[in-house]
Amino acid sequence: MSESYITKSPVTQREYDLFNAVKIVNIQQACAYIEHDVFPVDIKTSVDPKTGKRCVVFYFDKTESHDVYDRWCNYEL
Repeated sequence: MSESYITKSPVTQREYDLFNAVKIVNIQQACAYIEHDVFPVDIKTSVDPKTGKRCVVFYFDKTESHDVYDRWCNYEL
C-alpha cells in the first residue's frame, strides 16, 4: 500500500496527494506543461540546496503530467 497525504494548496485551492505530486523547479519545463494545459496543483518557494538561492517550486500531479513529462524528455515540447 502506498503512502498518501492529502493537502490543500493555498495558491490554487486544489486538494492533492503530496506523494503523487512531482516538483518542478525548471521554469521552462513548468511553462511548457502549462502551455500544454497541465496546470500546477500548488506553487511554493524554497531554497536551492546547491546554490542557497531562493526558487519557485511548481507541484504537478504525477498522473496528469505523465504525458507531457514524456514529451519533455523527448524534446518534443
